[in-house]
Amino acid sequence: MALRTYEAFKYRGIASQGQSVIHIYESNLKAHPILVPSFPEQQKIAAILSTWDRAIELTEKLISAKQKRKQALMQQLLTGKVRLKEFVQPWSDVKAGSVFKKRSEKGQADLPTLSVTMDRGLVRRDSIDRKMETTLEEGDHLLVRKGDIAYNMMRMWQGASGLAQVNGIVSPAYVVLQPTAKIDSLFAAYLFKLPRTIKHFEDYSFGLTGDRLRLYYKDFAIIRLQIPTVKEQRAIACLLATQDQELKILHSRVHSLQKQKKGLMQQLLTGKVRVKVEPERVKV
Repeated sequence: MALRTYEAFKYRGIASQGQSVIHIYESNLKAHPILVPSFPEQQKIAAILSTWDRAIELTEKLISAKQKRKQALMQQLLTGKVRLKEFVQPWSDVKAGSVFKKRSEKGQADLPTLSVTMDRGLVRRDSIDRKMETTLEEGDHLLVRKGDIAYNMMRMWQGASGLAQVNGIVSPAYVVLQPTAKIDSLFAAYLFKLPRTIKHFEDYSFGLTGDRLRLYYKDFAIIRLQIPTVKEQRAIACLLATQDQELKILHSRVHSLQKQKKGLMQQLLTGKVRVKVEPERVKV
C-alpha cells in the first residue's frame, strides 16, 4: 500500500507497522468511513482520469518505438552497414589510443563534480538521486574538459562512459579521454554504447573476478576501432542526436502528463473540485 495511504490510516489509528510489514486489519478497514460521490460522478471522474492514462500510455509506446528505431540506426550507421548517401570513402581501422589521448590534469576549484551513469552518461553528481559521499578534495580529482569522454575503469565493460558537456572534475577512478582531430567526440560517445564496442571493452578489461574487471588506458589504447572520416562521423552523430532530442521531448511530455494526472487526482478524488453530472431523467 502506498506510504501516503498508510500515513493517512495510521493518523486515524487503523494502521500499525511492525519491523518490516504494514498491518491494516480487515475489521478496522471495514469500519473506516470513506467519502464518495454519486455513482454517475464516480464514472465521470474515472473517465477524465482515463483520458490522461491513455495519453501517457500512447506516449510511452511512441517512446519505446523511437528507442528501437534509434538502436537500429546505431547498429547500422556506427558499423558502416548503412552509409549516408553523400559519403563513399572507406572506413579506417585505428587503435583507440591514436584517436584519444589520456588527460591527466588535476581538478580545479569551482568546477562541478561529474559522475558517469549507465543511462544518462556524464552528469552533475548533485543531479543523481543517490547520495555519494567523498573525502576527496578538488585537487584529488581529475579535470575533464567539455568534449572529453570520461569512463569508469571498473564499469567500462558494462558501457559506463559519458561525454562531457561542460568543464568539470571527476573521480580518480575514472579515465579521461581527450579527443584528437581524428575523432568527433559525440560520434565516439555513441560508438562506445554500441554492444559490439562494449564487448571489446570487456575483452580488454582485467581483474581477478568478473565484477572487478578494470579497463586501464594502456589496454583501452590498443583496442581497434573502425571509424569513417570526421565529416561522416559528425553527420552520423547529428542524426543520432536528433533521435535523442525527440526522445527527450517525449519523456518530458510523459512527465508533464503524469504531473497533470496527479494534480487532477488530488482535486477530483478529494472533492476539492467537483464535476458536473447531468441529472437523471425520470421516465413517466
